[in-house]
Amino acid sequence: MRGWAALMRALGMSLRSAGDTLSAFGESLSRASVWRDVQEAGENAPAASPNAPPNGRARSARTRHA
Repeated sequence: MRGWAALMRALGMSLRSAGDTLSAFGESLSRASVWRDVQEAGENAPAASPNAPPNGRARSARTRHA
């Protein structure tokens, strides 16, 4: 369930929402447990590529101005 908690946070769910969602499946996690699981997942994640944009989003070659 720890991976699910980290995934829910990565998708933008709040700590409380992630814990409440997991409790619906019979796994009760406090907000602190969800936060700890997310921190642990971040430490174990591979490093970002040096060519990746800093915010994780690709930039378009063209920009449109209104």
